[in-house]
Amino acid sequence: MKKIAMLVAAFATLCSGNALAQNVDLPSAGTLSTEVQFNPFDQNGEQFKLDALKFRYFLTDVDAVRLKLGLNLNNKNTVDLLEEPASDASRFDKDCYNYTKDNNENRVKSGSFSIDLGYERHLLKDGRLDIYAGAELGLEFGWTKQKGVEGYYSYDPSKFDEENANTYSFFTKETEVSGAVYDMTTNTMSNFGYTQIRAGVFTGLDFYLYKGLYVGTELGLKFKTTSYSDPEVTVTDNDPETAAKDHVKTTKWANNDSDTSLKIYIEPTIRLGWSF
Repeated sequence: MKKIAMLVAAFATLCSGNALAQNVDLPSAGTLSTEVQFNPFDQNGEQFKLDALKFRYFLTDVDAVRLKLGLNLNNKNTVDLLEEPASDASRFDKDCYNYTKDNNENRVKSGSFSIDLGYERHLLKDGRLDIYAGAELGLEFGWTKQKGVEGYYSYDPSKFDEENANTYSFFTKETEVSGAVYDMTTNTMSNFGYTQIRAGVFTGLDFYLYKGLYVGTELGLKFKTTSYSDPEVTVTDNDPETAAKDHVKTTKWANNDSDTSLKIYIEPTIRLGWSF
């Protein structure tokens, strides 16, 4: 609350200056604007945030359409750290370490794409202040792909010799997952792909600081519903002892989870934009 009070006081002082006492040309038909979000309180280490490309185009002096395009891509590759065997360890232990080290990784690629289209009616345009209300519809898709590789060994107990590499062999097991991240240890799924539909109504205000430069905030009511994808897991077992017909197995997981919410929101950030 103290930070908010200080911000409001500073903003009021700024608005009382002679420079801001003068009017500016507010947006009119044909004006295009774009914006980023600015967080003056530095929450979670982020101040400027560009989570999507945001545009607004004025059809008339009081009617505008808005478009928001979002794209998020992630690529993560993790390798389990293994304890290196002692110098006096058996040849088998050292070979296991070397093979597993080179064939033990987990690659996850994920991302999302969103598009939101809305309409604004600008109700009050006075001096530097622009107050509006409107509605919007949005659609978002999220996806996840994973490939895990694990190193294994195989031997005949009756012929096994820790110091003779000819008595054992190594192979990999590869797990490919589409639609989620699969934990092979606990046999559980997370980070599902999804499809989200959302709709909302909102009201907001923009305060123009200088020519096309403005700050703003927004309050609204948003509905969204999310359905999650059915993951598919394909395991390729390269164990030479495994029957050929069992080398590749594909399993489809049924996922009936969904989320639906309706809530009032206020942007915790200040929208910083430019009209041209």
